[in-house]
Amino acid sequence: MQWLKINLSPFLLVPFFVWDLEAALAFTGAPAVLRALLARRLAAAGGADIVVVGAKATGPVDKLPPLRQAYVDEVNSLSEISLSMRAAGATPEQVARQLHQTRRELGVQYNDLTPPDKLVEIYERNLRVYGDKLGLSIDWLRAKGKSWEQITESASRSGGKDLGF
Repeated sequence: MQWLKINLSPFLLVPFFVWDLEAALAFTGAPAVLRALLARRLAAAGGADIVVVGAKATGPVDKLPPLRQAYVDEVNSLSEISLSMRAAGATPEQVARQLHQTRRELGVQYNDLTPPDKLVEIYERNLRVYGDKLGLSIDWLRAKGKSWEQITESASRSGGKDLGF
């Protein structure tokens, strides 16, 4: 709590219409997992009118289709699993592998609910970019030089901007 008080107090003094929590915490050096957890808790407690994690709001926020929003919410919640695993003493590799596997399972679950034309688009993109219809694999990420911590962090981000999300 002391860290928050020291590092966030300059941001709390400025009357922003939109408080970009992600930028404020990134600026102060907070880990991404902490940033995501704090944003969720703040939003749940009604502590801010708008909480944006991962992007800065500059105008009206586009609403995602309900199925996509449900997927994004579940993917974002994976950061809490990461915190629990770390607190229980799991290694960075164990955390990364578990979160990555859970993320892929979520992808399969939501792919089964995705309209067929959109699913074809998603699979084609994933095959083209990652060589796997389900998207990123641990082997692909490691071959690209990603650390276990980076894999853990990416597992709790939904992505899909190039697909219009």
